[in-house]
Amino acid sequence: MVKVKHDGNDMEMTLAQFRQGIRDGTVPGSAYALSPALFGDELWHRVDQIESPATTAAAGAAPAPQPQAQGAQAPPVASSPPVATHRQPAWPPPRMSAGGYITMMFGGQALALILYFAAQGNVATLVVAGALYLFAGIVALVALYRMWKAIQGPDARTSPGTAVGYMFIPVFNLVWSFIAYIGWAVDYNKNATRLGDREGVSLPKMPTALFAISATVGLLAGVFLFQPTVSAVLEGLDAILTIPVMYSVCLGVNKLAAFREAAARVHLN
Repeated sequence: MVKVKHDGNDMEMTLAQFRQGIRDGTVPGSAYALSPALFGDELWHRVDQIESPATTAAAGAAPAPQPQAQGAQAPPVASSPPVATHRQPAWPPPRMSAGGYITMMFGGQALALILYFAAQGNVATLVVAGALYLFAGIVALVALYRMWKAIQGPDARTSPGTAVGYMFIPVFNLVWSFIAYIGWAVDYNKNATRLGDREGVSLPKMPTALFAISATVGLLAGVFLFQPTVSAVLEGLDAILTIPVMYSVCLGVNKLAAFREAAARVHLN
């Protein structure tokens, strides 16, 4: 259901009625709409400022804001419902393949380490090992971006671009990796709890301790970067931890996507 406020009147309608109301003008652009299942939050959204593709695809494009009559005064801010100021959830909801990410990240790191120890000073082999390690790192950044994209809304502490961008800042990225991964797990769990309380949906909880261990191992691998043997051992442990971490991430992201898609279909019908 969609709750609508306009000129002091409260209405509750299905998404189909909401769509029709936008088209025929009974739901004007100056009205406010609330639908946690669609917007991913509990805030009021002004109709002519709704940019979520989930809503525009279901409701049709909203008309441009109606011009205000000359001399008319805008209603006081206090009388208007609060407008969402956070980033809106992505649509369609991103999904992640556990098999694909684990194969590319774990496989890339594992092969790079095997070649590194087998190289015995062979430059060509070391170059191939470096390329494989770089490939695994790029895949990890893609995964990080999609992780944060999946939970954008009132519970997300940062944007996907910021999460990835700060990983390129030398030294600081060692600290940021804790925020990017452990913070994601904490924010996902907040999202899961909020949706569970409001919508009755059961979403898996992220094992924050596992994320903390993985981030710590990654930090130590960076600290001992100039001690190749120690760093390589830590990188191997990090590669192993990639398996349960990415399995948990992909399971959670896909469950959240399935819920949002199902909620949209229910409202459309």
